[in-house]
Amino acid sequence: MSGPSVVSRPPGRMSTVETTAGAAPRLDARSERIVVGSLSAIALVLGLISLGRPEFFPDESYTWSTVNRSIPAMVSILVHKEAFQVLHSVLLWPVNAMSQSSFALRFPSVLFFAATVPAVWALARRLFDQRAALVAALLLTINAFALQYAQEARSYTLAMMFAAYAGAALARDVMDPTRWSRRAWMVCAIAAVWAHGMAVFAITAMIASLLVLPRERLVGRRFLRDAIIVGVLVAPVIIAPELQLNRAEAFPSGDHPSLATLRLVTWAMAGRSAFALVPYALGGLVAVLAALRAARTKGRSVDTWRFAMPLLWLLFPPAFLISYSFVSQVWVERYAIPSLGALVVLVAYGLTRINTTRALAAVLAVSIAAGGYGVVRWYMHPGLSSFNDVLSAIEARGASGDAVALATDRSRVPLEFALRQSSLRRQLVPVFPPEPWGKFHTGMQEGIALPAATVGELRAKYDRVWVIAGFYDPDPQIAHSLRLLRDAGYRLDFSHTYGGPIALYLFQRR
Repeated sequence: MSGPSVVSRPPGRMSTVETTAGAAPRLDARSERIVVGSLSAIALVLGLISLGRPEFFPDESYTWSTVNRSIPAMVSILVHKEAFQVLHSVLLWPVNAMSQSSFALRFPSVLFFAATVPAVWALARRLFDQRAALVAALLLTINAFALQYAQEARSYTLAMMFAAYAGAALARDVMDPTRWSRRAWMVCAIAAVWAHGMAVFAITAMIASLLVLPRERLVGRRFLRDAIIVGVLVAPVIIAPELQLNRAEAFPSGDHPSLATLRLVTWAMAGRSAFALVPYALGGLVAVLAALRAARTKGRSVDTWRFAMPLLWLLFPPAFLISYSFVSQVWVERYAIPSLGALVVLVAYGLTRINTTRALAAVLAVSIAAGGYGVVRWYMHPGLSSFNDVLSAIEARGASGDAVALATDRSRVPLEFALRQSSLRRQLVPVFPPEPWGKFHTGMQEGIALPAATVGELRAKYDRVWVIAGFYDPDPQIAHSLRLLRDAGYRLDFSHTYGGPIALYLFQRR
């Protein structure tokens, strides 16, 4: 395995470092762009398949609830209740104004996913070489973890995209700076955090990696000044969620991290495919060994930095969040999405150190097959909430004037989203939460179970009560709500559990 080599530039221009790694470019610039564009198009097509499915992840409903109102009302929610994904909400508002369909609301996420493919190509091209860049673009294209969030009306692929472009811009600024490279890094870094606050850890890791550069590379470059500017400009979307967040409500059933946590995030980032763990582990190991070799032989240098930057970017965000979750639960696997670009770049570097064309082709074939398995598995088993099946069951068995009570108020926004274009809005009467349809929105949920006082009023008014228990409702609260109805003189006539899981119950007055 040959390592990076240092190539001097003519006097009068800042020296730069190029990684030849024994692999000269095999494609001319035009052919290379065609390949990258084709991979981006493939990512777009993969994202469009089954994009309009009626099932949804409950968090998507909160996105819709945030943007499905006037601009002043949306700004109020962002300022007071939901500052985690400000930029995505602003971009999605005009989309929702044109169409509230699941396809339309998710489509921007597909575009962000496809646009990330050239970003990881540019990042790997600047850090390493052409082969690594093309393989990195390929790995992201067939990564089912990225695809999962490309088909979700949330901000994760937007944050992933801007983090990848921030990394590419920083690589350009360190390796071969231009007039726009620093500005591009700052804009993309700020945009990544405004897309989702958890991207701040990816940006922090990029900044911290600069300490690996030799002193002469840092003197006069004003990295510290620009990092402070970025910090000041992202502070509002870091501080606001901390003031808004009720962790007991946001993570009602969160457990402390365990070995299962590490297994799950490793499997997810490898493309939701156990088979992909082998090529990912192989490529990652080679990249780590190369990083250690560079650190040992070069010390603080650009050669060392080219590995340190993606390694810190990959490892620091999940390591910090998982560790912090032992104190206060905050970790979920999707918060690793902004680091996915760093992972595929490192794995691509490691895989392309294979010297023989035939062996490399075999490894890439295995990687494509393993990634394809993860993609197909995602299409077949997305694990989304089947509120559409719940509504079909109510339509089949319901009657005009039936009451609807949620086991807890956490499921009201998802139900509002499911009912947004349904005639059941005219048939069903919301009794808990009691707000009329369309009046309960993001930030109003408090994690409250069905109150005893509400149940006491139901018996005098309603013969039939539908109860819905959703994905985020803790089992003890569900059991409490059902027990109150039985104690109030209702009998259970129907119950069924749908995908998500979501449980539907019909109670009839005795």
